[in-house]
Amino acid sequence: MATMHAPWWLGPHYVWEFTKFFVPVCLSALALTIVLLDRRRGLVLRARKGDWYTVDFGRVDGEPGIVFRGLIEVYNTSNRANAIQDYRFFAKKSGPIREMISEHMYDDNGKEPSTVANVTPLTIAPYSGVEANVLGLLGGIEVGEMQIRIEVVDIHGRIFTMKVVATPGRLR
Repeated sequence: MATMHAPWWLGPHYVWEFTKFFVPVCLSALALTIVLLDRRRGLVLRARKGDWYTVDFGRVDGEPGIVFRGLIEVYNTSNRANAIQDYRFFAKKSGPIREMISEHMYDDNGKEPSTVANVTPLTIAPYSGVEANVLGLLGGIEVGEMQIRIEVVDIHGRIFTMKVVATPGRLR
């Protein structure tokens, strides 16, 4: 009487070779799919709690104007690193919305150590956050409470927006 044997490809050695090759390949393909399909928003802007947004007298191109100072929190919720490419500020007091000057600036008022504002590129690691000092200039307007719209552009060209109310006074 002849005994029945399993085919050669179902032997214990071949099952182990199959498992050893295909399980890591399938796990790697699944991980790559998750990473490539992760399309969550890149940055989240948050206003710092407290009175962190102020407007003061200043000079803009030799003319009287205002200086907007603030501190925002920027969080990267993606699994990829991101960076801030540009800042934009828009002010509204009582009239039309006006765009402010927003460049990489050193804020040196002589009393406190100078701070660097509007730092670009500001790199943000995955799943982390940073503080960003912001500073905008606007000429031909009087100091008073005003609404400021802050726009941050990331390296992919996406624009993230937040609104704050700036009050006259010194930044903490």
